Amino acid sequence: NDEDIYLAGLVAENSGTVEDSKIEIYGTLNNNRSSNVYFAGVVGLNDGVVKNCTTVTARVQADTVDMGGIVAVNNNLIEKCSNDITLVQTSAKEWHPNTAGVCITNHGKIDGCVNTAEVSAESTVAAKSGDSDYAVIVGGIVCDNYGGIYNSKNSGKIVAKGDISVCYAGGVAARNILTDVRAIVEKCQSSNDEENIIFAFSKSGLVCVGGIVGHNSSEVVKSGFVGNIDANTNFADTTKVACYV
Repeated sequence: NDEDIYLAGLVAENSGTVEDSKIEIYGTLNNNRSSNVYFAGVVGLNDGVVKNCTTVTARVQADTVDMGGIVAVNNNLIEKCSNDITLVQTSAKEWHPNTAGVCITNHGKIDGCVNTAEVSAESTVAAKSGDSDYAVIVGGIVCDNYGGIYNSKNSGKIVAKGDISVCYAGGVAARNILTDVRAIVEKCQSSNDEENIIFAFSKSGLVCVGGIVGHNSSEVVKSGFVGNIDANTNFADTTKVACYV
């Protein structure tokens, strides 16, 4: 069927409290269904509280499975959690690969979280009838933020690559999206070195890469980035943003 599927190292769906937990995961994930499949190190779908949880040095590789180091989709609170699982996603399907250090999609609040691992996504889907409506979305903390991200830090490598896809890469959030609710990134930091850069590449699509946010339509406040970013594309329009303050 086409229902969303949540996979997690600890709890698939949470409406209570998950606290003071440590997870170590190595594995390979493959999506052979038509469903949206999400994986997270601790909690898949969070409607409760995830607090003081840690994922230790490990690696998960996925084919057409969106991944978050701590939570897949957050509707409430993630607080003082840290990720050190390397997350690598590839897809050759008609899919929008999302990979994030802490949470794929945030509708709630994320406070005091840290990512130190590499997170990456790559789409090799071929052009079909001139259609290039695909996106690769990678964030050090969050892919798509509709809520609030506060006091969080990223020092991991961020990579978004696509053949015809639009590519978004951000040290904290790949996209900070304004709806009828204000989305905000506040007092967040991102830093890296020459080996752990923030990088986005598309052969023929738009590229947006930022030290804090790749594409912003809402608010970024009192946040800073120090390090290296790189954006490459044959598309005419490329956006590189080094730092929001």
